Amino acid sequence: MAYLLKNILIYPIKSLGAIELNRALCLPKGLKHDRRWMLCNEDGLFISQRKFPEMTRFRLSDKDTHFEVHDPKTNSTIQIPYEIESGLETVTVQIWDDTCQAWTFSNEMNQWFSDRLSISCRLVFLPESYPRQIDLEYAAENEHVSFADGFPYLICGEESLQLLSSKMNYPVSALRFRPNFVFEGKEAHEEDYWINFKIGNVKFKAAKPCSRCQVPTLDPETGVADPNFNRVLVSYRLQNKKIKFGMNLLLNSPSDYIQINDPIELLTHA
Repeated sequence: MAYLLKNILIYPIKSLGAIELNRALCLPKGLKHDRRWMLCNEDGLFISQRKFPEMTRFRLSDKDTHFEVHDPKTNSTIQIPYEIESGLETVTVQIWDDTCQAWTFSNEMNQWFSDRLSISCRLVFLPESYPRQIDLEYAAENEHVSFADGFPYLICGEESLQLLSSKMNYPVSALRFRPNFVFEGKEAHEEDYWINFKIGNVKFKAAKPCSRCQVPTLDPETGVADPNFNRVLVSYRLQNKKIKFGMNLLLNSPSDYIQINDPIELLTHA
C-alpha cells in the first residue's frame, strides 16, 4: 500500500491531551467525541494552551462509557461521560470570531478545572445539533465544526514530521500539531497537494493548509516552549506570511468508521 493510516487521535476537551484510538466514527463536525468539550472563562471566552501552556500536563484516557482527565501535578482524576442527554443550562460561548451555544456542567467539574489551572473557568459541551459554521470561503456544503479552531479534521504525514525532526535534531511528536490523522506516505508534505481522497471507505475533501500559531512550539509533555521551533518552520514552511503544516479537511461522504492501517486512496490531487 502506498498510503496507510497510522494514527487516529481525538482531543475531547479543546487544548487538553489526546486519546489515541484504533477505530473511530467520522461525523460531519469531526471524529466522534473530538473537541466537543471546551474550557472557557466566566465571560464565555475559550481558553487554550496559547495563554495557559500548563494545559498540556493533563492526560486523557478512554474508558468506553466515559473518559478520564488526570492531573499528574496534583495526582487527581475526574470522569466525564461521553453520552450527555442535556446540560444544566445553555450558555453563549466565544471561540475566535465565532459565538455559539453550548451546555454547561456541574459546579463540581468546573471547580476541579478551576482549582488546577488557578483560574475561574467552566467546562462546556457542544451537542451535535448545535450549529457552528465553518468559514464560508471554504465551505462546500454548509459544513459545521466542533470546538476545533476552524475545520472538522486535520491530517499530516509521518514523513513531514520526520523532516522537521531532522531539522530540529530531536524527535518531533505529532501531538505538537494536534492532528486527527497521521499517515504513512512517500514524501514530506505531500498532503499539501491532496484534494479528494478516501481513508478506507470514507471520503474527505481538503479545505486548506493549516496555519500554525505558537502552540506547536510547546512540548506536549511539559508545556515548555522551544523558541527555535517556529524559526525552523519559517525557514521552509512559510507561505503567504504564515507557517503551514498539515491539511484541514471536510468530510465528503456519509458518516462511517475508519480504523488504523486503513489504506488511503488519492482520488484527485494538485
